Amino acid sequence: MSASVIASLDLSNVTDAPTEMDEIQIPITADSAMLNQMAAAYLEEEAVYNWMIALDDGSHESFLTGTLDELITRKSFSVERRFLIKAIISLPEPEDGPQTPTDAWVEAMAVVGSTVHAVLTNGTYSVQTMDVGSQKISTARTVKLSDAPLKSVAVFHEKTRDLVMTGGLDRQLRQIAVAKQTISPSSIATLDQSVTAVELITSSFGVVGCSDGTLLSFSNGSAGFEYAPFADDTTRHSQAITAIAVATPWVCTASMDGSIKQWYVDPSPSAGPVPATLIRTMRSSSAVLSLAVRQSVDNLLLLSGQSDCSTRVWQLPHPVSGGDPPAVTVTRMAGGHTGPVSACRFVSSQGQPFLVTGGFDCSVLFWDLRSHDAPVHRRSVPARVLSLAVVKEGNAVGVMVGTALDSLQSFVLDL
Repeated sequence: MSASVIASLDLSNVTDAPTEMDEIQIPITADSAMLNQMAAAYLEEEAVYNWMIALDDGSHESFLTGTLDELITRKSFSVERRFLIKAIISLPEPEDGPQTPTDAWVEAMAVVGSTVHAVLTNGTYSVQTMDVGSQKISTARTVKLSDAPLKSVAVFHEKTRDLVMTGGLDRQLRQIAVAKQTISPSSIATLDQSVTAVELITSSFGVVGCSDGTLLSFSNGSAGFEYAPFADDTTRHSQAITAIAVATPWVCTASMDGSIKQWYVDPSPSAGPVPATLIRTMRSSSAVLSLAVRQSVDNLLLLSGQSDCSTRVWQLPHPVSGGDPPAVTVTRMAGGHTGPVSACRFVSSQGQPFLVTGGFDCSVLFWDLRSHDAPVHRRSVPARVLSLAVVKEGNAVGVMVGTALDSLQSFVLDL
C-alpha cells in the first residue's frame, strides 16, 4: 500500500485568507494531530481542528476518526485517488448562562431574533429577550391566557410586531400581537380536540395538530378565521400530534404513533385554508416527541427526538416531478440520552451543522452532525427537559432550556 496520499489541505473554514495547499503528499498514517501540525506550520499559529476527508470532487465526505489509512480502508477508496482534506471548527465547550425562574414548567418556546416566546403549564404566555453577548435575559412580560396547560407556540415576525399563535388543553387557538409595549391576545377558535402543536407558515396561514391525530390548516385573513382539514382520513396520523416543523414549502409532522410525515403546502394560498399533499411517511418503532428541520438545495435534514431515548437524523431528498420520492436515509446518533428525547434544535456556524437535544434524563447534549459516534458535550440540568430555544447573535449562540422545575436554564456557545 502507498505510504502517502495526494491531497489538498483545505483551510478555508479556519482562516480569513482561504487557501488550499494543492497536490501535497500526506503520510497515510496521518491523523488529526498530524494534520493540525501541518496546518500550524502553514498558518504560523496554533491549529486545533477536526478534519473531514472527501474525494477530490467533494463526494463521499467523512469525518476523520483514526488515521487516513483506516478511513480509506473502511470506505474502500483507492489510494491512487486524490483527496480533499478540510479543516473544520470544533464545537466549543458550552458556558453556563443565567438561570431564570418561571411561574410554571415551560412547555414550548419559539424564537424570532433575540426574542423568546414561551407557553407554560399554568396557562401563561411569556415573552423575553436574551442578550447572548452579555448573557442577560430580560424580565418576562406575561399574560394569563387559560386555566389549562398551554402546549404549543408559534411566531411569525411582521414589521413592527411579532404575531404569535398558541394552543393548549382547553382546545383554544389564540392569536397574540406582541409589540414593544403591548401584548394583545384574542381567542380565534375553539376546536373539537386539545391543541398539541401549532406552526405558522405566513402571518395569516398555518397548521394545527390535535390530541386525536387530526391536522388542520387555518387562515386568518380579510375573511376572518377559517380552518379546514390539512389531511384526510387516509393520510392522517392515528395518535396525538407531538410536533410540527416548517421549511417552506415543506411541512413535517410527528405523532405518538411513531410516524413522521412530509407534506407539500402552497405557501401563499389564494383563498382560505388549503389541504396539503402528502409526499412520504416515515415510521419508527417509538413515539416521536420532537422535530427540527433544516433545508438545503438537495434535501431536507430532519432531526427527531424519540421516546425510546434515540436521536435520529433523516435525510429527505427533494421529490422529482413525475416520479416516486427518492429513498430516505436515517442515522441513529450513538451514545445519547438515557431518557425520552423531548426537545431538539439545529445550530449552524459558518455552514457547519450542530445539534442540541434535551431529554427526560435531565441532560442537554451538544452534537457535531458530522460525527455520529457520541455527543461532543453533555450538560446536566436540575430536572427533565421539556423545551429548547436557540438564540443566535453573530458567532455566539444562546441555548435556553425549559425544565420541569419552574425555571429556564441557559448555555452560551462562542462559535
